[in-house]
Amino acid sequence: MDKLKAIESFVSVAARGSLTAAAIAEGVAPAIMGRRLDALEESLGVKLLVRTTRRITLTFEGSAFLDDGMWRPWYRAFGSSTLMSPLP
Repeated sequence: MDKLKAIESFVSVAARGSLTAAAIAEGVAPAIMGRRLDALEESLGVKLLVRTTRRITLTFEGSAFLDDGMWRPWYRAFGSSTLMSPLP
């Protein structure tokens, strides 16, 4: 799994509130976004999102991961600034 891409996908889904909207923005199928999120959650050992057919909600852990910027060191370490700026 590409952890950086998975983290980027998580942040995009959380910011847009929709797996489909995030997938369209990244130019991939929603199923790919779902697999990325599943892999990220498995690697972290926590659920970040509660997904139903109608809505996506951040879990407490997902909110902490997003709000505390716990994902930013990954981007700094690999020299990417893609998520350092606000979404359009």
